[in-house]
Amino acid sequence: MLARVGRLERTDTPVPSPFERDYGSLEHMAAAWRAMMDAGTLDRLDGEHLITIIVRWHTDRCWDLWR
Repeated sequence: MLARVGRLERTDTPVPSPFERDYGSLEHMAAAWRAMMDAGTLDRLDGEHLITIIVRWHTDRCWDLWR
């Protein structure tokens, strides 16, 4: 019974989003993308829109719905 409870507790822990996994946090992701915008490798308008979309996606946990 305790082993089963332990498995349930592990499955209830939030899984980090792909952006948290890759960048450590959304703030680090946004900083990295803004650095790319400053360097000219990412369009500023597109980059800001992408950051806004990813933050919303992350807040709504849309990335985790398919599980």
